Amino acid sequence: MDLQQARQFNKFLSKARFPLILCLAVLVCGPYAAMAQDAAPGRAQATVESVESGKYYTLRRLSIPGEAPISEMIISGPPTPPPGYEAERVPVDLAKAAAKTTIKILTAPAFNWVFGCSSVSGAMIAAYYDRNGFPNMYTGPTDGGVMPLNNSVWGTWSDGTSTYPNLPLAASHNGVDGRTTKGSIDDYWIKYGSEDSDPYISGGWTQHAWSDAIGDYMKTSQSYYDNSDGSTTFYSWTSSATPLTCADMESGSIDTLDGTYGRKLFYEARGYTVTDCYNQKTDNAIAEGFSFAQYKAEIDAGRPVMINVTGHTMAGVGYDDATNTIYIHDTWDYTTHTMPWGGSYSGMTMWGVSIVNLAPVATASQAQPWELLLLNEE
Repeated sequence: MDLQQARQFNKFLSKARFPLILCLAVLVCGPYAAMAQDAAPGRAQATVESVESGKYYTLRRLSIPGEAPISEMIISGPPTPPPGYEAERVPVDLAKAAAKTTIKILTAPAFNWVFGCSSVSGAMIAAYYDRNGFPNMYTGPTDGGVMPLNNSVWGTWSDGTSTYPNLPLAASHNGVDGRTTKGSIDDYWIKYGSEDSDPYISGGWTQHAWSDAIGDYMKTSQSYYDNSDGSTTFYSWTSSATPLTCADMESGSIDTLDGTYGRKLFYEARGYTVTDCYNQKTDNAIAEGFSFAQYKAEIDAGRPVMINVTGHTMAGVGYDDATNTIYIHDTWDYTTHTMPWGGSYSGMTMWGVSIVNLAPVATASQAQPWELLLLNEE
């Protein structure tokens, strides 16, 4: 039984309406017994060592034979900011910030929450790249094919319980941005926090082909990957400060579940080459983890950083070197906010980063003569 199947099996057991002993006695639990028998050869057997949970996250420590222990963080950050932290969330005065030499802030899009904070943060970072040398991230009809700085242009929709904005780069939606077929929201969404089977499963239709929404590749809100509506899963080493790379994920058979690996798949599907790709705990969560200095280096290189706290995901877009403060887009409005490095935001403590970097794209002015020929042919 691989890790994905184990998660589904555990979910099944937690919802069982008959005694577990009966299930074990007959040795068949419907399709889940066959699932264990039919697992692909060589797939990892995962054992849950401990579980920690908060209002917006579940953290499991897992043991996989042949691998060091890993931590599984399921993040389900809320659609609106938790009450009680209004003073902490006062927007940054960007004009004043720009006047300080110790501050650097990237001009990055800020999007409002839909589908899941992790996919929205992934969309903000992809949108920044779309506007800065990687123009194939978004190719829709809006704003001449350049991703806007916010998602207000696409209006709102309701699931019958709550109203959300549209954001096609995070989650596609039939009738939005020129789309005429079902997309992410149609196939995967019921309501925030729902653990029921996705609509395409319960409705018996074929899910859409992934292409233009990063949330699809990150497995956000997809019940098939045991993510409730609004949640995304990330893995890291439990006791090691070193990065858990995308190659490590493949080795441990968790690549199909991890949100960072999904970001990699999205970038590759858009035609780009990924270089660095990893999750890593921050140095407040584990000694010698991802540091403020490393964060600054990413920002200085023009790369926003996906920040995971205990229950939420945000896009880091800048820093103040004098105060060890980072500047973030928190997925709840279109403004910029601050957070102390290694501290907390809206009651949720910094936990790790998701890093997916891209190889530079050669332009016509940079290309060699033989490369110009290829560019012209394309």
